[in-house]
Amino acid sequence: MTPEEKLCSRWWRLRHGAWMLTCFLSVGLLTWVAYLWIGVRAKNGRWLLFSGLWFLAFLTWAVGTSFIDTGTKEAPIKSPAGDALALFLFVGYIGGIVHVVVTNRSWLRWLAHNGGKRKAWYIDAAEKPAPVMADSLLPDAAEQILRGGMAAGQSNSPQSAFPLPVSADLNSASSADLISVLGLDSAWADRVLTTRERLGRFSNPDQLLTEAHLPPHVYQSIRSRVTVGDSIRHSPSAGTNARQLDL
Repeated sequence: MTPEEKLCSRWWRLRHGAWMLTCFLSVGLLTWVAYLWIGVRAKNGRWLLFSGLWFLAFLTWAVGTSFIDTGTKEAPIKSPAGDALALFLFVGYIGGIVHVVVTNRSWLRWLAHNGGKRKAWYIDAAEKPAPVMADSLLPDAAEQILRGGMAAGQSNSPQSAFPLPVSADLNSASSADLISVLGLDSAWADRVLTTRERLGRFSNPDQLLTEAHLPPHVYQSIRSRVTVGDSIRHSPSAGTNARQLDL
């Protein structure tokens, strides 16, 4: 199943949303366990932080229960402290339900794109041949120029021997680079730059799907031309006969 088919399947959403039952059935006391499970599974620091905060709330309730005498079922003891503890538990339960329901949407989206045992179809697709970079063409281009064997119709300028950039670094590319090199429209290019500002930097090209939410068919068409870490290769400037080095 593709990620879109999974997210459209009600049974799939119900099955993988069962983690919320930990909160529902424990009256909110084990909400921290639910967030710990999805946080470790997705390696999501924010969900792990939520787990820690809910654990502190649980610990506060547990400590309060040990210090406040609430009596027994047969002879309960009412006190302002006991009422406050009961209110704390009720608010925590309702807050936990709301929190996990809101988080479940992000969890299902992550699971659809990253949680399967098999790679998604757009990753399993046959890889295109690696593009030939400009520096590998330098010797042949220089030989053609020296022999005066430039093909008819080509410019006599040495710059025409070097192709345009064929890959883009997501962590340094400008909006113009994303549009001209990858063929994205201006709206998607702005979405990629906004996501980069929010994350600080891209660590994996697949974040174009999980964080910038590019459509899978758009991502598949540009995946072989995006990098994270290597700068875009540009043609050497005119009049320079030395080979460009990528640092």
